[in-house]
Amino acid sequence: MIENKAQLLADLAFVGSKVQIETNAYLFAGAAFMWHGLKDATKDIDICCSYEEADRIVSALRMVGNMESVTGINDVHFLRIIFKSFSVQIFINEIWMGDEFPLLQAARCDTLTFGGINFMIPDVKTLIMIRDRQIQALYREWKKLAGERCI
Repeated sequence: MIENKAQLLADLAFVGSKVQIETNAYLFAGAAFMWHGLKDATKDIDICCSYEEADRIVSALRMVGNMESVTGINDVHFLRIIFKSFSVQIFINEIWMGDEFPLLQAARCDTLTFGGINFMIPDVKTLIMIRDRQIQALYREWKKLAGERCI
């Protein structure tokens, strides 16, 4: 669990220190809301990047964390690397479902650089738009499951 902004920055520095080649990754969800002071804690760091950038990050982190492949809401696939006190969830933009990635690309972003990673943090408006789309996807998934169970 990441319980404050200082811990978030330390965890981002840890992740970035393992990557030696310049890599860009969008930070979104809970960690990005923490950066903007709109959330007190988060259990993970969600990032989105290209295949090539994800490969660099995974190659660097798999020696220090446990990696798993995850299927989430609406069959969105992502990679999770678990460390002692937090995890990093990597969404690859080429397979990330929905149209959230173009929102990230169009957003005004703060950039934090740690080691080889430039963490780009979208503005609050973009983060809220992405969260709204994720909630809509969760609702559609619930309706589908409810229909299958005749709830």
